Parts: sequence; structure tokens; C-alpha cells
Amino acid sequence: MSQTEKCCFNHVERYDPKENKWSKVAPMTTRRLGVAVAVLGGYLYAIGGSDGQRPLNTVERYDPRHNKWVAVSPMSTRSKHLGCAVFNNYIYAVGGRYDSMELSSAERYNPLTNTWSPIVAMTSRRSGVGLAVVNGQLYAVGGFDGSAYLKTIEVYDPETNQWRLCGCMNYSRLGGGVGVMRAPQTENYM
Repeated sequence: MSQTEKCCFNHVERYDPKENKWSKVAPMTTRRLGVAVAVLGGYLYAIGGSDGQRPLNTVERYDPRHNKWVAVSPMSTRSKHLGCAVFNNYIYAVGGRYDSMELSSAERYNPLTNTWSPIVAMTSRRSGVGLAVVNGQLYAVGGFDGSAYLKTIEVYDPETNQWRLCGCMNYSRLGGGVGVMRAPQTENYM
């Protein structure tokens, strides 16, 4: 077995919470590691990553009704360890790594036209960046800029097409998961 076969997979599994069981579904058409994923319009998208030899710009979409993956338009940037999130019916893909260089690039996918469009680059290069939507803006959290692990956060405003720095976490993070939830309205959390 080659090194690529040991680290890059095209296997996909689906979790059924009612049965507490994992089952295989159709494999992706491309082996990937460092891939970003997003769900939009009832489809699962696998975005970029690496095939074990080089970063990818390819994107494929899984249709759970037909248990099938199909290629959609590729990103303009080859990238692995990128961040992605769904916002206003677009998939945003930001940062990542190309060969030995961290990226600040950002683009978005329109599933209605099957096209990727660039948006303004982030203020910092970030691979392993977390991405989430909060109050109508996109937050890029942490990552690695090529020399240091980051604790900075930057925010993208789609109205102005601008990123701005917006504070820091307490600790630097690379590849941290980012999630958003509404906290219950109570007077005292402790």
C-alpha cells in the first residue's frame, strides 16, 4: 500500500442517530485529505484538500437521494486545510495551504450557476482556519500563517466586501472546530 493510500481516502460514511450506527455510502470520486465540507440545498460538498501529492481545487457534490457523487465547478485556488461555511446560499472557502505556503485567498460558490467567484482576501494567511457565520457575518478563527499559530479572529462583512480584525482567542489554535449555538437566556451561567 502506498503512502497516499494510507493517508488519503475516498470513503464516506453516514451516521444514523436513531440507530446509533454508521454505514458506508458511495465513495467520492477523488481521494482527499485536508478536505473542507459543507451542506447546502440537501447536498454534501467536498471542497479542495489534497490527493497526497498536491493540493486540489476540485469540488464534488453528494446527492443522498441517489447515493452518487458528481463533480461541480472547481475553485480557482488549489488548497488543502481550508475553512468553509455556508452563508446566504453560497459556500465560502477561505485560506488553506498550497504546497508550502499558507493562503489568505477567499472565494464563494453559487450552486444555482455552478460558479466560484473571488471575494477580497483575508488580512492574514491562514491554514487550518475555522469558519462560522454569526449575526450575518463570516468569522475566520485561528489557523497558522506559516510561522506562527494564530489566536486572532477576522470578520468578513458581505455588504462592504471587507475583512477586519476582531479580537483574539485566549489561546492559539490550528484546525480547531468552530460552532455556533444560541445560549439560553439566563441571568447567571455559572
